[in-house]
Amino acid sequence: MFRKLKVCTFALLAFGFASHEAVADETLLDGVRPFMCDGEAIVLLETDNGWIISTDPTAEVKSTDNGWRYEDTLSGTVWYLREESRNSWVIDGLSENGHFELNCVDLAESVSHVVTIIKPRLDKGILNIEAQLLDTQAQLAEGIADYLIAIQRAERLCIWMKTYQHLDALEASFPFEGKQHKLCN
Repeated sequence: MFRKLKVCTFALLAFGFASHEAVADETLLDGVRPFMCDGEAIVLLETDNGWIISTDPTAEVKSTDNGWRYEDTLSGTVWYLREESRNSWVIDGLSENGHFELNCVDLAESVSHVVTIIKPRLDKGILNIEAQLLDTQAQLAEGIADYLIAIQRAERLCIWMKTYQHLDALEASFPFEGKQHKLCN
């Protein structure tokens, strides 16, 4: 009966996660804007505090009408990532070395395709890990129950030995994890 209960519980959990999967596809890339600029990946991430570039946490990134403004207060570098024409992006920047310009490609659509292909594999892996976790939790619960039963039996044995004056057994000890332990205290 316990096995049937575990199977039913797992089925209910799997259904709950499967229904959650469908919603995750739509929002997985919300607030993520990946670009490739002259061979370097730039990923903008929208957080509760505004936009950031995870590889440059000290930089200030702000949204503009047609892109983003980046400023690194430590180095003094400032640049604008802007859409020059449809799907063509450019970075215009200024640093201590002077003006620079980089051509960029918006990777959002490509990344979206990759995520759409990979996501079912990730979902399957997550469900497998969840199943393993549930199995491990059940085994742990069984182990704890067996441990508690063993403790109760040892306590009863100690009471019995004390009652019938088996003092030699009361003084016996056994090794565990490199130390000697007495059966009864």
